[in-house]
Amino acid sequence: MTDTIQQFLVSFFQVFKGKVENLSLHDGKVFGAVVWEGESEKQDFTWRAPEDTDLLHAKSLCDYLSSSNLVDGDKIIVTEADLVSRLVSSGWTKENAQSTIDLLCSIAVPMLDDGVETDSFYLHF
Repeated sequence: MTDTIQQFLVSFFQVFKGKVENLSLHDGKVFGAVVWEGESEKQDFTWRAPEDTDLLHAKSLCDYLSSSNLVDGDKIIVTEADLVSRLVSSGWTKENAQSTIDLLCSIAVPMLDDGVETDSFYLHF
């Protein structure tokens, strides 16, 4: 597993206030579990990272969303235009901000329950 994928998933699940455990790679898919502080149950997940995507920028966006407290559950609580504006004010180009938002909002990490993909972790406006 590449460090980039691992770094992205750690930041992605921090947006959901979770911590990643037991990451592994099998047949091109990442497997792991996410846990939440104070809870004993884990949620298993699997994900096939999209090729030719800039996961480092997506990681940076996740970090920004977390540190700015801009997510409630799975919803980004500002408008897309406001988020672009905030990112541009933080030094991103408008094009990079928009393409990274589009990428992040296209990512869905399936949950595994008893080995079967059920719901997904994803972000939206």
